[in-house]
Amino acid sequence: RGLLGLLLLPESALPCDRTEASSDLMTWVVQAWLGISHCARSCSESYLTTGLELYVLHRVLEEAQGRAAAMLELSIRWTAFSKAARLAEKSSPALRLGCGATGWKQRVAELEALSEQNLSFVFWILQESGASIEDFDRLVFDHVSHLRHQPLGVEDFQHLLQDRLPGCKEHMKALWPRDSVWMEGMPQALLERSSIDEFLAVEKVLLAWEKLTPLETVGGSETNVSKVIIRTAIHVKVKWSLHQVLYFLDLLCDTKAVYRENVLRMGDAYGFNVASNADILVRWCSLLVAHNCQDHVYVLKKFLLSQARMKYHAAVFRCVVDKGRSEARWKFVAQELWELVQPGLHPSVQNCVFQILNHAGCIGTF
Repeated sequence: RGLLGLLLLPESALPCDRTEASSDLMTWVVQAWLGISHCARSCSESYLTTGLELYVLHRVLEEAQGRAAAMLELSIRWTAFSKAARLAEKSSPALRLGCGATGWKQRVAELEALSEQNLSFVFWILQESGASIEDFDRLVFDHVSHLRHQPLGVEDFQHLLQDRLPGCKEHMKALWPRDSVWMEGMPQALLERSSIDEFLAVEKVLLAWEKLTPLETVGGSETNVSKVIIRTAIHVKVKWSLHQVLYFLDLLCDTKAVYRENVLRMGDAYGFNVASNADILVRWCSLLVAHNCQDHVYVLKKFLLSQARMKYHAAVFRCVVDKGRSEARWKFVAQELWELVQPGLHPSVQNCVFQILNHAGCIGTF
């Protein structure tokens, strides 16, 4: 870690059908270089260490792929955090800042999704310190060797800022932000996204689908659907970056104006049903479940069997059991998926999925 050498990564981290590296790949490289996220002894320390890694990843992405890609990544992270925050239990260790390392590690999947707030924390530190982005970057990059492989507390980092950055003592008065910073920090950083062409291109395609009506209703037309597919498929499949595709799927998950049959047409036209990227598939699976596409359960099976990461399994099973509350058939689907994937899962992943199923009454007879 932190030295020029061999970095071993799982095959799933390598990009398959896109030229740019996946977010996971870039994250692992940054983690290996910094080497600080596993040193946290409490939630409060994890906010800083993981937040610094996410900040460095954000800046590396901005340098490598441009401002638009970095802003798209921020938007995707904010959406993930917002959804996880809504689902998090009030008693979750992830929401108790002072809990010890044991409690902090109890909800790994939940923490992985909620870690996006850690980036908000670093944005807050940057704002409070009064430093320019260039000076803050120089401080972080110059002190990588100092930060590696040792516990890093908020006070320690504040002292480092005050020692190295002129004027920081006058600006940074608080050691810890007010609670609203978690929800305000990321949106503040995303204010400029409405003027970025890459965002507008995605929103334009979504709007075209939202204007379509089902074929069996007045105004519905197969010709109109075909025109939208012909105009947009080349952009989604070839011209868009991975971040644009993920942003599109996030928007699609949030809208109620796209009908089920059109969602299914997208799966075929844009290749979502046969995608190999896990971040694309986890969103696509949630869309299939939300639109009650029971004839596409094979997509969920293939995806869950292709990897064993907790955050993906937890996300898919949560969608399935939530849908099972209104459509009983999905409870049987949840049991079927559980029987299929359970033998190949790590015990910690098994336990996480079991708790989701058991809480929703999907274990045993019902």
